[in-house]
Amino acid sequence: MNKKIISFMIGFLLLIPWLSYANTLYMDTRSDSPIVSSLYTVDHSSGVASKVGDIMTSNDSYLTINDIAYDPGNQTMYAITINRLWDLNYTSGNGIITATALGEMGITVRQGLEVVGSTIYTGTSKTTLASGALYTLDPVTGTATKVGSDFGDFGAAGTYVGLVGDLAYYNGKLYGTMRWSGSVGTYLATIDLDTGLATEVGKILAGSISPTIDGIVFENGVLYGVAQGNANNPGTLYYLTIPDSPGEVIATRIGTNTGAYAAWGLTTVVPLPPSALLLGSGLLSLGLLGRRRIRG
Repeated sequence: MNKKIISFMIGFLLLIPWLSYANTLYMDTRSDSPIVSSLYTVDHSSGVASKVGDIMTSNDSYLTINDIAYDPGNQTMYAITINRLWDLNYTSGNGIITATALGEMGITVRQGLEVVGSTIYTGTSKTTLASGALYTLDPVTGTATKVGSDFGDFGAAGTYVGLVGDLAYYNGKLYGTMRWSGSVGTYLATIDLDTGLATEVGKILAGSISPTIDGIVFENGVLYGVAQGNANNPGTLYYLTIPDSPGEVIATRIGTNTGAYAAWGLTTVVPLPPSALLLGSGLLSLGLLGRRRIRG
């Protein structure tokens, strides 16, 4: 049989298990008494969350996580506390998610984390005197480096803009959920990766209500958002529809609620099965074998 046909058949068989793997939405939450952050998976169609485990350091201390983001390149889930970058072993098992400290950022961050290529981004909230800003984080030391200037302002003239939720990247654009001084509700904005300048996309609206969207993530071109909720009100998962031109960002509720309280961040994970790794090495071996026989 032709070697190309054999290679194709073997490659296809190896890919069959990979085709059954699907993206998984992950959400981090926080309880107040005691203060414990936990990791959940969230069902895309129902919005219902299932607990994976509580987030703890290697010395069994609980962490207060502000946000999470996944890097598919090195299959690492990152997390931030108020001043430090962490590596989460989200497959630890036994109801515990082990967190390993990577280093202090040198800035104070409330929320917002995303990986673009191999670059980790975060942002700061506004103060009474200035807008927040975009930062990159060193994946080894955690050190933060400011990108350009501040977010700037939009809305009323002279207002200060800050990140109040998450960051999400898609199709060449970095998005953030933000708020400006004196505003009510949450706004979606794009953030320039070179200058750090934020440009308003629109106010997020679910009917007449502007939910506080804390976590956002793109998956297969769809923007998901999660409203935080509180101790008495579970969080809610939404589809967010981005307008073609600046205007309202429509939030469509998915299901009733997540069942988890105080949701903070969202990220998506695409598992890499062993067969995907075997495919490349297997086809390469066949190719080299074919070349050897031709030369011989």
